Amino acid sequence: MTAQSIEDRLREEYGLLLPAMKLVCFELETRVRHKLLPVIRTLKPYEKIEISARVKECESAIPSLRKRQQGAQFDRERSVPYSLTELKDLAGVRVGVFPRTRMDEVDRVLREEFGDWAAKHVPGIQEESELPLALKYHGRCSPDSEVFGEYQVMPLMTKLYWGVQHAAVYKGDARIARKLERHESAVLKAMRQFEEEFERLLLQEQALHGPE
Repeated sequence: MTAQSIEDRLREEYGLLLPAMKLVCFELETRVRHKLLPVIRTLKPYEKIEISARVKECESAIPSLRKRQQGAQFDRERSVPYSLTELKDLAGVRVGVFPRTRMDEVDRVLREEFGDWAAKHVPGIQEESELPLALKYHGRCSPDSEVFGEYQVMPLMTKLYWGVQHAAVYKGDARIARKLERHESAVLKAMRQFEEEFERLLLQEQALHGPE
């Protein structure tokens, strides 16, 4: 009888974990929305906070776990079985913020709720950049949960771009995906420049005419 492959066993595990993943996703989104409601109520017409939640798909989770191994390969001789519970983002929430000047407030408010969660921010466009692309935290919604939750706070334009980019890179034509990846840095820089110019003009208008 042929031994079950690591990938097939992980697919079975995914099916068993799926109810717990959905529960963590629902709880995490609910807590984030509830905590941010007072902030959302104060937003000006041009300001936005967009919240979305997702459960990681099986065929995305397995390659993600594989990439974390030495040489980006599963060790077929490993004595301890691999588990998808090693991933910190099986259930996740993204919070997109516009303009970026609201990000510090959103981050501070959510840290009041998730203060014990570990931070692992997404580096900036250049490694030496002081500003990360996204503020990322992971932890457990309850001590007995076997599934980690993750939430990210990022500029809204980055959030929208990553949604489109994920569909193009992971679900589209591989040749197109490779070409798109070469332009990612330029796209992110252009979006940041737009945000910075918007904030500059906004401050200029407020200095001339006072706050709205």
